[in-house]
Amino acid sequence: MKAKTYTGLAPAIVFLVALISSVAVAPRAALAVSTADQICTPNADPCLITTVIKVDDGSTLDFGTRAVVLSGNGELDTGAGTVSVLCGNFVAAGLT
Repeated sequence: MKAKTYTGLAPAIVFLVALISSVAVAPRAALAVSTADQICTPNADPCLITTVIKVDDGSTLDFGTRAVVLSGNGELDTGAGTVSVLCGNFVAAGLT
């Protein structure tokens, strides 16, 4: 059996398909949020935060009268910035 020899555009197409495939599965940095509704749905009461959520510097997270509960690995990460949180009860469960 004779091996196939590619000429012209075929090698370039194979390279492009491989490149596009690797970009499609590459991990992406989490996008930061700037509103409460990006964290929990508007009817979630309490809003239970169990993961690290990156928040844009200077954001105001207005949960209205809803309670906010940080538990487990829950965290509002502002980096070196600041954030205002407006809510009903605010509970940080399990902090030592």
